Amino acid sequence: MTLFLDRGPAWYYDPRRGNAPDHVIIYTTRWCPVCERLRQCLRRHRVPFEERDVEASARAEAEWSALDGVGVPVTLVGQQMARGMRQEQLQVALDAAGFHVDCWGAEALVDLRESTRLR
Repeated sequence: MTLFLDRGPAWYYDPRRGNAPDHVIIYTTRWCPVCERLRQCLRRHRVPFEERDVEASARAEAEWSALDGVGVPVTLVGQQMARGMRQEQLQVALDAAGFHVDCWGAEALVDLRESTRLR
């Protein structure tokens, strides 16, 4: 019984259960610059994604916590999870779902500089 009480909420809120293999969910905050970089990359490569703000939604925070969320962004692609912008995690998960992106090359960095330039 103790095991259920310790793991019950995490199991209940775990978004991996039932997540389609090509469904992308990103757990973010509005103020996070890495989250913004991830959003821009996914949009540039036309990857459909669902964004869940862990500060604006108690449900999103519970799901993020069930994924052992420590920071943002956390990306869930099907059953695979990637933390931050770690290429070795994110690119593998997106490739497995049929999305081929480059968030790390020279072109991605130029796009990032353009989008963050003071206007």
